[in-house]
Amino acid sequence: MFFKKKSILNKIFQKVFVITSYATQDRLERLVPYLEKLHIDYELIISPKKKYLSEFDSYTVGEQSLVSGYESVFLYAKTKNIKTFCVLEDDIVFVEDFERKIKKLFQDLPKDWNIINLGYTSHNTFSTSNSIVEKISSKTTVFTTHFTAYNNINEVMIEKLEQCTNTIDLFYLWFVYKNFNSYVAKEKIAFQSSFRQNGNKNTEEENKYILYYSELR
Repeated sequence: MFFKKKSILNKIFQKVFVITSYATQDRLERLVPYLEKLHIDYELIISPKKKYLSEFDSYTVGEQSLVSGYESVFLYAKTKNIKTFCVLEDDIVFVEDFERKIKKLFQDLPKDWNIINLGYTSHNTFSTSNSIVEKISSKTTVFTTHFTAYNNINEVMIEKLEQCTNTIDLFYLWFVYKNFNSYVAKEKIAFQSSFRQNGNKNTEEENKYILYYSELR
């Protein structure tokens, strides 16, 4: 893809990856024109079912596929020597001023960052800091991976993902963030259109973006 106007994501990162799966590939009908409208150039990764792993029997096909999708991303990045990149999951929706927020966040982000979680969920919890970005610690809880960026950790992440027997969100929360210089955005930059945990519904503002997203067929 070639766009005259370049997205902020393509300016900051060497590569933008989009993960979809066998179970959720129908989302691409809306996602592809949506990302084109935002001038985001990306590499599509379609992850397999991965049903052959007994450890994943209690999880959905989508959850199983997502783990293998992330593994594929890091293997691709290592092979192509891509050190800094971001990953979008296939149900991502950006807020209207996401580019301004990302630009400001990266001005404040420490240079030694390894992981920055840019996605939003109402279940995230932070410390009392007033900054727009926070280092992930024992006082921080991050429950999503739908928009996350990485810097120079490909080989270590490949080793870690080979041992993953949890959903990707819990795996990151329990075993990944604490081993790196990991940060999380505190402002709402992007959220998941499919998010319905514990019966929660999207806000009126989020539904506005989802409606715009759904009309881009």
